[in-house]
Amino acid sequence: MTGTLGAMYRVQKKHELSKQKFKESLPFFKKIEDTRSVVSSTYQLAQVESMQGNHKTALPLLEEALALYDELGPLLYRKEINQQLYITHSILGQQAKADDPNVLYNAAKDSNNSREDKKRIVEMQIKYETEK
Repeated sequence: MTGTLGAMYRVQKKHELSKQKFKESLPFFKKIEDTRSVVSSTYQLAQVESMQGNHKTALPLLEEALALYDELGPLLYRKEINQQLYITHSILGQQAKADDPNVLYNAAKDSNNSREDKKRIVEMQIKYETEK
C-alpha cells in the first residue's frame, strides 16, 4: 500500500511524501522477497530524486533497479530505465557513461517495436484468412 501511495504522491508532485512512502515500502517488499515491487519502488524513488534534481542520488537507484530488472526480464522496464540512466549521466556531464545506456535503450526500443510489428502482421494474416 505504501508503494501505491508513493506513486500517487509522485503524480501529485508531493516529492517528499512520495520518497518517504517508497522508502517505507522497500524493507517490506525485500522481506517478502517481492522482487518486482522492490524494483518498481526503487525505480520510482529514482524518478522522484531525478525530478528534484538529485541526479547523484538517483543514479545508484537506477543502476540497482536495472540490475534487478535484468534478472526478471521485462524488456519495457529495461528500456525505460536505460533511457533514464542516459539522461541522468548526461545531466551529470558523464557522457562516456551515458553512451552504454543509450545503446541499450535503442536496442530495447527496436526489439519492442519489432515485436509489435510481428503482432500486427499476425493480426492482419488472421483477418485476411477469416475474410477469405
